[in-house]
Amino acid sequence: MKSVVTMSVLLFGLLLLGGCNPVRPLPAGSAEPAATATATADEQAAEEGNSQDASQGGAAANMAGVLANQLGIDSSEVTVNSSEAVEWPNACLGVTLEDEMCAQVITPGYKIVLSANGNTYTYHTDQSGSWYRLVEGPEVQIGAPIADWRGTADNGSCMQARFGSEGVAFSPCGGVQSQGRYVDETRLAALKEWAGSYAPFQADTDWGTLDFMGTGSEQASTEQQAALARWAQTAAMEAAAGQSIAGMSYEGPEELGSGDTSRCAILQIGGGESSVWACDGTVTTAPLGEKLAATWADISGRFGSFVYETPSERLTFEGMGSLVDPMWQRALMAWARVTRAELAAGKTSATARTALSWNLGKVPDAADVCAHLTVLDYGYAYAEQRGCESNELVASAEDWLTPEEMQQLDQWLYSYAPLYVGDNYLNGVGQEQMAESETPAVEKWAAALWTRLSGLPLAPAAADAGSASGGSSDAGTAACGEAPADGQIYSSSEYGFCILVPEGYAMVESAPGVLNIVAGGDLMDHTSPRVGIEVTAAGDRTLAGITDQMMADYVPAGTDVTSQTLTIDGEEAVLLDDLPGQDFNRRVVVKHNNMVYSLTFMPLSPEAEPMYQAVLDSLRFLE
Repeated sequence: MKSVVTMSVLLFGLLLLGGCNPVRPLPAGSAEPAATATATADEQAAEEGNSQDASQGGAAANMAGVLANQLGIDSSEVTVNSSEAVEWPNACLGVTLEDEMCAQVITPGYKIVLSANGNTYTYHTDQSGSWYRLVEGPEVQIGAPIADWRGTADNGSCMQARFGSEGVAFSPCGGVQSQGRYVDETRLAALKEWAGSYAPFQADTDWGTLDFMGTGSEQASTEQQAALARWAQTAAMEAAAGQSIAGMSYEGPEELGSGDTSRCAILQIGGGESSVWACDGTVTTAPLGEKLAATWADISGRFGSFVYETPSERLTFEGMGSLVDPMWQRALMAWARVTRAELAAGKTSATARTALSWNLGKVPDAADVCAHLTVLDYGYAYAEQRGCESNELVASAEDWLTPEEMQQLDQWLYSYAPLYVGDNYLNGVGQEQMAESETPAVEKWAAALWTRLSGLPLAPAAADAGSASGGSSDAGTAACGEAPADGQIYSSSEYGFCILVPEGYAMVESAPGVLNIVAGGDLMDHTSPRVGIEVTAAGDRTLAGITDQMMADYVPAGTDVTSQTLTIDGEEAVLLDDLPGQDFNRRVVVKHNNMVYSLTFMPLSPEAEPMYQAVLDSLRFLE
């Protein structure tokens, strides 16, 4: 997906050769009366005139919209001063640019004069207004120049642009410059950051030539020069389009975490909307919500373009930043993966995005305030101050990880299996178990990051990695107890429970509200004992009604299913045994705080009973 708005329409266009369709005279000797012939000709002339008026009005309206987009104003603020039908002497609309060959054919179109912001703009267009050229306009204002670029647009046409501290000047090569803008504040922020870092250079790259007027001292590498040239190409096309053309396409399995290689589930983002394809071929397209739109603007402006591929997934990313290191590519793959699952399910999940959650003890000089760090899978972190007992948010600071911080997190995530230390966890996706001696380094890293974000010191124990458990920020986690030597305790304030994860197992969230305790964290392992946990809102459903519906949905008539009641952490629960499925399984359903917790144990076997019972006995609810 290159762009949402095609530059060939917005800037250079496809050449549309419209022709006249004159009224043909009646053949000599026609038997029709002259009066009838005259009337017919008049009708045809009127029809043609109406058609021409509509075409002329459409072309003028299109140009007004183009100018409004480029200036970042409403189309109502653009005035059509005049629109004159013209037969241009060539296919270049009477404006031949450098190194351009023009077909010498009469091309009907219009001379359109617009005004906006006190300035006048004169365009030559074809009859549709999609193919046009600016022939006269005001002097562009871009502030202090930072970079000059010359290359091609995505339709192969020669294009040039100058980028400044206040705007963009762009044009076809040798043409009149148009006033443009940065479509998002992140574009200019990135350019100014590069200008302050890199020394001046001139480079000829695959993405065009670039004359960069930096004020820094760092010498840009060949790769960095190419990345900046690619940024310039896209920023120039965005200025012409008047909107972002950043976008991405993710292809992967429908089930989050699955190893399915069909890549049948697809997410595309661009042009302010998302499209989600399910594996059955259905597609849902909707505008980006406010929160997702803000996150996407930040991401697309921070990271550069790349293609990242695994056996089961592929991410094609068209960004406007410069960060393209493999660790960031993996981070964005994780973001895209969860975003697709959230949009498909229609709900969000903070747990699925969390790469690290760590409690860091009390904040010095703050009564009953504890420090908590959350790092998301794509490298964004929150340093929170919460009530040690109430868990109420007192203050929060947030920012992206630095490259050095991300490099360390990336190494842990992709080397180690999930790590649980009390109610703290690092959601690794590797195979190796982290040694106990290494966990203080995780806490020290977390403490340093929290301090950087918040600007506050931490208690010496946390700052020096003295205690790996830290202070609890989840009210009620004391009820979870200490993790046994042969397992870890998984705790989720989002879903309101904690539970034992046996040794050799990991908790994996396959969809929002759908958790799985699976051997080695492998969702595709269907032979080892596994426990599924689904958390849903109860609404007005009773426990009896929920279990009756479950029986109706999953149990064929005449099937012998054992049912019994039990108590889980003070709440009545129902156990259904020997349910049919891929394997015979056990369901335990309990309702707490208007939430339904449905646990599935499979396959049933005497060998798995001790593990199943230990997990069920450990379930506790967080208040």
